[in-house]
Amino acid sequence: MENNNANPFSRKILTEDVLKEWQNLLDEGAQILGVPAGLITRVDEKEIEILLSSKTEGNPYPADFTSKYPDSGWYCEYTLKSRGLNLIPNAFKDPEWKDNSAAVGLHIISYVGMPIERPDGGQFGTVCFLDNKENPHNDLHIKLVKQISDLRADQQAGRIKMRLAIRKQLTPEQRTQVILSEGRLGRGHRGHGEGPDCAGPGEDCRRHGRGAPRAGREIN
Repeated sequence: MENNNANPFSRKILTEDVLKEWQNLLDEGAQILGVPAGLITRVDEKEIEILLSSKTEGNPYPADFTSKYPDSGWYCEYTLKSRGLNLIPNAFKDPEWKDNSAAVGLHIISYVGMPIERPDGGQFGTVCFLDNKENPHNDLHIKLVKQISDLRADQQAGRIKMRLAIRKQLTPEQRTQVILSEGRLGRGHRGHGEGPDCAGPGEDCRRHGRGAPRAGREIN
């Protein structure tokens, strides 16, 4: 079920307007869902990376972090393999995820994500939102994630005004909250230092030269 073929859409190929639009979607999505982290990941042959990470307070995930693929242990890997919605309200209450290093090491216990397809039908990666508290997510949240995942990884994606589509699903109060928060999000910072130790399995992190993590940490 995996697609380990070379992914032609690298950070260098994706245009700045595409990356900026995706970054805005992550920032707004995380704000709407009330979670500390939103990610767009990219899978390429034997590697998976965090392409973009939301600029939200308390986000422990740095952009550009990479891990081996498959067998990364990331929540996102299951999303790619299942090719559909992956919802984990509380990893500690789920036998499959209770020992996951993201839950144990980072206390990132809730996950909702969907795969993103390339124009050729291959797998680009995932969009996901993660929380440090139990979060079952409602139908609106899931609909928002599905809309973002429909972006497709081509250069036209930056021209698709997904933010307007997302806002149509919100109540007036929620739209106001997002609009008021945009200025803060643009100036926000995750608060990472250089070479954060948040990342993935110790061996994988060192292998990719991302700094020395604490034992047993998992990226997602």
